[in-house]
Amino acid sequence: MTSQTIGLETKILADFRRYLGQTVRVSRIMVEERGYSIYRTLSRPALVKVMPTDRAKILHYSTADRITPEWNVRLVERHEEIPPGASLQVFGTTRQADSESFLGDVELVTMTASLMTKMAMRSARSFVGVYRKMFA
Repeated sequence: MTSQTIGLETKILADFRRYLGQTVRVSRIMVEERGYSIYRTLSRPALVKVMPTDRAKILHYSTADRITPEWNVRLVERHEEIPPGASLQVFGTTRQADSESFLGDVELVTMTASLMTKMAMRSARSFVGVYRKMFA
């Protein structure tokens, strides 16, 4: 492993750590269901959370000097084009040893007051629904 390769892997892992646990907006997503993967372009963006991912997926070498990272994600809110229970992945920024890079699928979502309120309301409704079922 060369110092150039180590530097490339360091950048890719830093990208992943920066997004891990964050809510991101995606317009393209890899949907895996019943053993088949489909890379979908969505008609409207979906909100997903970047989840822990195996190092081998993050450091996926698409060529000898290019890493195209895959990150596991989960839906933050329902989306009509994504089946419930599907395994989901997105691509992070692709980086090459010559310092060229290609943007991935993710766009960081700024948590505005209205978005925070919307997510809090959904969480509260979910809690109330579970509470009612438990004590009905």
